[in-house]
Amino acid sequence: MRLFAVSMIRNEADILPQFLGHCAALFDGVLVADHLSVDGTREILAAATQQMPLTWWNFPHRARTQDLVVSALVEQAFSLGADWVFPLDADEFPAVATRADLLARLQPECDAGIWRWRNLWPLAAQEFARFEVAGGMEALPEPWSETRKVAVSRRWREAKGPLAIGLGSHGATGLRLVAQCDLGWLDHVPVRSGWQLAVKAGLGSRGAADVRHAPPGASFHLHRMRRQLGDVDAPRQTLPLERMRATALAYPFAPSGKALPGTVRLDWRPLGELGALPAGVSDPEEVFARDAALAWHPSPEAPAEAWRVVLEGGEARLRAVSRPHRPGRAAPPGVMP
Repeated sequence: MRLFAVSMIRNEADILPQFLGHCAALFDGVLVADHLSVDGTREILAAATQQMPLTWWNFPHRARTQDLVVSALVEQAFSLGADWVFPLDADEFPAVATRADLLARLQPECDAGIWRWRNLWPLAAQEFARFEVAGGMEALPEPWSETRKVAVSRRWREAKGPLAIGLGSHGATGLRLVAQCDLGWLDHVPVRSGWQLAVKAGLGSRGAADVRHAPPGASFHLHRMRRQLGDVDAPRQTLPLERMRATALAYPFAPSGKALPGTVRLDWRPLGELGALPAGVSDPEEVFARDAALAWHPSPEAPAEAWRVVLEGGEARLRAVSRPHRPGRAAPPGVMP
């Protein structure tokens, strides 16, 4: 059985070597769209292609269209022979012991797999440019979060045609109508340091504010975090440790003043880590400066619901579809060889 992971990422250099190492231990192929990262992510991806079956594309549009990009990557994975495709973010790690463990969870009667999302907070202080995933973590007790992530099968793809993956890969069109299997925990490390949170919320929400067309709900968590954690806007400021911890444990929502329940502690480590990779940018202010200097490609003039993503060479580009689509529905993914 061939398993593929797909991911759209931006500025994840601090955790990328561990994420890629974990994926290399589980998947037959990894497809990535990089959203004009400026922290060294692109250099890491280029070097990692020499160590694992990784293919990556540059997504040069400001648009907040993760659902369309991931849908196109999923379709590309199926075209390469995938039997199952797992949309993941670079800070998400399937909590399985081995590849055989993951395969055992993919029951023959299932068309889709569902991960239960578990936010982790590192117990040891971390640096901006380098995050050590292995070690002590804490998480809120089950069933604090109802957030789920989806994986999709070739059988479902062949029965229904191209699958439209939802925002954040938390669902897919028609998911409720197919047989699902529980895949267990997807361990998520959304906040690793004060600077990393400043870059995530500051640059992310700033970029989203510049987008003229975006699907309903796109980047809602970044806007919410920016409002509630407004002091991350200044590059030289970071948040107090306890506020970062509360933000990480309650993600995608920023803390609202309501007390969090007690946490459970665990010792966690990825299944592998790629070595001999370029280092990320060590100065956060340099990341802000590089981002400000980026030249983005324009998006199509058509409304966002009439866009698709096309993979051409080394770039993932937005295109306007030739026929109208109902508002609020994702356009079917388009992939060109």
